[in-house]
Amino acid sequence: MLRRDIYEAAAEEEAVWGGTYEGEHLTDTDCSRLDFQDCTFIGCTVTNCDFTGCSFSGVRMEQCRFDGCRFGSSFFKNAVLSSCRMDKSNFSHSVFKASRFQGGSYCYANFSGSRWEDCRITGGYYTNASFSENRWKRLTIAQANLVGADFFKTPLKGVDLSTCEIAGIMVSDHYGELKGLKINPLQAADIVRMLGVKLV
Repeated sequence: MLRRDIYEAAAEEEAVWGGTYEGEHLTDTDCSRLDFQDCTFIGCTVTNCDFTGCSFSGVRMEQCRFDGCRFGSSFFKNAVLSSCRMDKSNFSHSVFKASRFQGGSYCYANFSGSRWEDCRITGGYYTNASFSENRWKRLTIAQANLVGADFFKTPLKGVDLSTCEIAGIMVSDHYGELKGLKINPLQAADIVRMLGVKLV
């Protein structure tokens, strides 16, 4: 059903609209530049598919798995991604507005060059993910695993990561990204080590 709806939308240059897709499997499919509106995906497995330049408006994804998929230059608005596994997915240069990421796994995902506005990330694994050169406006991150995440040239002023795991995060050599970052006293030890200071 999902594959059929995608092919029909592409052929007719229309949106994939309002469908509920549960337990679907999609492999090696070009979905680039399609619009997905008010769709729900539950327990779907998507492998090696291209969503470059897609728009996801009012979309909900629950417990879905995306392997080797590309979402570069995509647009997410009022989207909810809940308990999804999207390790190594490419979201570079995408825009996220009023969207929520709840739990899930995004290890080694590439969010470089993306913009976030009025979004919330709650829980989930973002170990070694790249958030380099991001622009954040009212982005809330809570209880997320950000170990080894890359924030190169992403200003963190005013961002509260006090409930997150931040060991080994990467920034530029001058550490300017950390100015104004909110952390808890235990996390301060991780930051001190980044500065080359030894705790005794």
